[in-house]
Amino acid sequence: MTCGPSPRKIQRVDEVEDADGSDSDDDAEDEQDDLDDTTCQALSEVLECQQELKELDDKEANEISQVVSKYSTLCQSYYDKREAFIEKVLYFWGPAIINHSQINTILLLEGEELGFLFCRLNKLEVEEFLKW
Repeated sequence: MTCGPSPRKIQRVDEVEDADGSDSDDDAEDEQDDLDDTTCQALSEVLECQQELKELDDKEANEISQVVSKYSTLCQSYYDKREAFIEKVLYFWGPAIINHSQINTILLLEGEELGFLFCRLNKLEVEEFLKW
């Protein structure tokens, strides 16, 4: 990484020096060099810290993914058990969908024939998408 003032900053420093009419160009250049070294060091430390944060975020994402996977596997047997119980209730999904507050609004807009079709619904398969 190249450190040092950009051409635009050099031009601004020169303009400020010309406006001040100062004769101590050496002092100004030494101060600018010190500022640039300090700035470069600070930016380098910021980049190192940012890299450490990125590594920590990656580790967190990996661990979260493992936990989600573990509990998804554990929950699957309960989902299967629940599905078996629901299959025993004749036309369970139709009333469940029709009585859902947000879906009911859509069905009312589309007409009653959709509500009748949902009343005959025996099975509903849902595919879950993981966020991680």
